[in-house]
Amino acid sequence: MFRLTNKGSQSRKNHKIINQTTKISESEQAIPKSSLQIQMEKQRELEEKARIEAEEAKKIMLEKEQQQKEEQQKRAIAEAAPIAVVQKAPEYSLSDMEAYIRKMTEYVNHMQMLEKRNQLLESENSRIQEENNHLRREMAVHIKPGIIAAQIQKSFPSYQ
Repeated sequence: MFRLTNKGSQSRKNHKIINQTTKISESEQAIPKSSLQIQMEKQRELEEKARIEAEEAKKIMLEKEQQQKEEQQKRAIAEAAPIAVVQKAPEYSLSDMEAYIRKMTEYVNHMQMLEKRNQLLESENSRIQEENNHLRREMAVHIKPGIIAAQIQKSFPSYQ
């Protein structure tokens, strides 16, 4: 079967070694099919999980890239065109709005009261100015110039 060369004994030893290592003893039982199936299923599950995780990671990376692209586009648009952008107003609760309306009505009422007071003061001021003008006219007619100065000098002799 084997061709014997000058190393014939070596080839027989190799043949024995090969047969020993490849021979499956009959006493050992073959792995049951269920165990093989379980191992195959576990392997498939692991591969499936790895594939799903890889897909999710790709999705997340794509979403991040899209968000970054959108942000860059927004920045580019904002930098390119100096258009005033109106920011969204913060949302207030109903109670906050009611309190604001109450304060505004109080403010309007106060301003109306001040306007009325201002009108009254202006009318009183004009009345007093008319009275002062009337008194000046009376003084100019009846009093000679210098009389008031002489009266002041008499009243306050130390002032001279």
